[in-house]
Order: sequence, then structure tokens, then C-alpha cells
Amino acid sequence: MRLYHGTSSKHLPAILRDGILPRVATGEEGNWQGGWQSKPGLVFLTTVYPVYYATQAVSDGGEMVIIEVDSRKLDAVYPDDEYLARVLTDPNTPGVVEEKLPTLEPSRFRSLWQESLDQHGTVCCSSVSPDAIVRHRVLPDDAALWSWMGGDALPSLANYEACGHEYLAFIELFMDQGSGAALELIEQRIAKLRRLCNASSVASDEK
Repeated sequence: MRLYHGTSSKHLPAILRDGILPRVATGEEGNWQGGWQSKPGLVFLTTVYPVYYATQAVSDGGEMVIIEVDSRKLDAVYPDDEYLARVLTDPNTPGVVEEKLPTLEPSRFRSLWQESLDQHGTVCCSSVSPDAIVRHRVLPDDAALWSWMGGDALPSLANYEACGHEYLAFIELFMDQGSGAALELIEQRIAKLRRLCNASSVASDEK
């Protein structure tokens, strides 16, 4: 299974040498402010949100990078703690997810990792060894590409259900064939939307 990790190019040399290590091992600060702090002893992986996570990682420099990981070479995979917080509480209650997050230890809910991936598009693990890294690509400076690959999407149960399959299609195409192929698909999708809008407009005028 393909999993992805979004990060900054400034971390790439160390990642290719040592693997993807948790913050407790690297000494790096987290990318999140306020109540949304990831577990320092875990590495977070995703099927559909690597661009979103990469945008957070480059806030203090570097280019956005997507790293592809072979899940078969991971020692263990756990559900994402944010996923757990959302399904174990009422996410519509203000502040309840942030309050629940610090109390959750994903390793205690290991059996839910597939549900986390299928419903939220995210999981976590203790580390990713160098031999589990399949390849990486640096994202070009193209806001349209970032957007169609989920770069401006806040990971959530609702967003994953509505848009996850679309993000995945663009991410896999980008990783397999590069930005040119992904941008070509974007142009095709936009052209299709325009045709649908024009057809709808003509139908309305005929009424």
C-alpha cells in the first residue's frame, strides 16, 4: 500500500539517510500552533493529504516534498490520534477534539488503523526506515496543482469522504508521471466543468 509523508526539502537529506524519525528523535519543533500538537514520538502518514502537511512543514523554509512509503516495510501502523479524537467524541462540540487529543495513545487502538485510513486518510507509526522509502518528488511552485492535490484542505472525516478519491488520483499521477501529467489532468477537469456549466446555462436559457 502506498502511504505518503509531506515535508520540507530542508529535511530531505537526513530523511534519505536516516529515515523518517519522530520529533522526539530529531529535536524538531512541531508544525502546529495552539491546541493542535502532534504526538512527538510518532510519524504521521497519509494517502491523500501529503501536500497539506508539506505546506505546514515549509513555513520556515524549503520546498514542499512528498515522500512515498511502502507500508509493508513498517513495523506497526496505528490510527491517527486526530481521527480517534473525532470518532470518540462529538466533533461538533467546540473544543472537545483539542481537549481529547492529549489523552489518546494511538498504540492502544492499533486495531483501528484501517478505519483511520479508510475514513480519515491518515495513520501513524513509530518511524519509517530508509529502506521503506520508495521515492520522493519535489512539488513545483504551482498553486493550482497544490489545490487539486488537497493542499488547502483541512483533514477531516467529511473532507475525506467528499474529496479524498480526487486528491488520491492527482497524488498518484504526480508521483508516477510528474507534474506535467497532473497539470494536464487538471486542464481536462476544468474543461469538463466548463462544458457542464455551458450546457446548464443553455438549458436554462431554453426554458
